[in-house]
Amino acid sequence: YATASARSDGMFLLCGGRDSVGVPLADAYGLLMHRNGQWEWTLAPGVSPSPRYQHAAVFVGARLHVTGGVLKGGRGVEGEAAVAVLDTAAGVWLDKNGLVTSQRSTKGNAEHDSSLELMRRCRHAAASIGGRIYVYGGLRGDSLLGDCLVAENAPFQPDGNSALLTSERASPISGPKMSVSTSGSYETAAIVDGQPESPTFGGTSMDKNSMEKLRLASEAEAEAASAVWQAVQASNVPTEETPVSDENSQAAGTALDGSDNEADVRLHPRA
Repeated sequence: YATASARSDGMFLLCGGRDSVGVPLADAYGLLMHRNGQWEWTLAPGVSPSPRYQHAAVFVGARLHVTGGVLKGGRGVEGEAAVAVLDTAAGVWLDKNGLVTSQRSTKGNAEHDSSLELMRRCRHAAASIGGRIYVYGGLRGDSLLGDCLVAENAPFQPDGNSALLTSERASPISGPKMSVSTSGSYETAAIVDGQPESPTFGGTSMDKNSMEKLRLASEAEAEAASAVWQAVQASNVPTEETPVSDENSQAAGTALDGSDNEADVRLHPRA
């Protein structure tokens, strides 16, 4: 029940999950390759807001955005702990109040925050495209969810040169501000690093840059599929033409034999 995420520079990160006796975990481990080619698991520094499993996690730049999850007994992660960010460049955990130095209570004043209440879910899907994070479905208690949440992050931060090894203080983040439309879809205006951004999109719309990337990826996938199909067709041609080739080979062999005989006759005119 842990999440496995890959950063753009190739670092692989395991986050959360539960142990062999069912106790939820709060740690994160990064798999790094040294210059000598050896791989090593490295424990991420900092304090996670809450242990969790059945959560979702995606990278945006160097930051791993963790949402939802449950605690032991299946109780959902609530309040400020429902959304957390691991800054792998700075080596710290963040939530909407800033730097996390101790595990947060799962309730309190934040239980009235509608955006955090929306993130109280488990077994959901999450993906990032550009600076946006998409969260879909999941469970909240016994309720099966079918909503789609969209949050927009600040511009990309460059990936750290040495993942999980530095300890500089990172700027705080705020949770996404979400509003429910009459159609049941969600529009999100993120407040990141203390700077609010106005929502300029709704539902599943994307900026031109993201659409162009998706278009290029689709074209590349179509070309690859076409190349595979042509290769399969080409591999079937020799098999079908094998009898004809054998007959041609036999005919050619007979012709060559005849040519040799004629040549022998010409070499012995006295006969």
